[in-house]
Amino acid sequence: MEQNIFEYVVLFTAQKTKKFKTWQDGTMKYYSKNRKLILADEKGYVIDNTFVPILK
Repeated sequence: MEQNIFEYVVLFTAQKTKKFKTWQDGTMKYYSKNRKLILADEKGYVIDNTFVPILK
């Protein structure tokens, strides 16, 4: 199986309940072979990573 890597430019925030949120620029990479998502800020530091569950 060939692995494709998709990269997206995103806005993200950690302030979910705050009325006036501060948004940050970043990138999200999706690895199709193992269904992994990696969120990084604009400097390249990894903020979070997770695996996408298979929906049945």
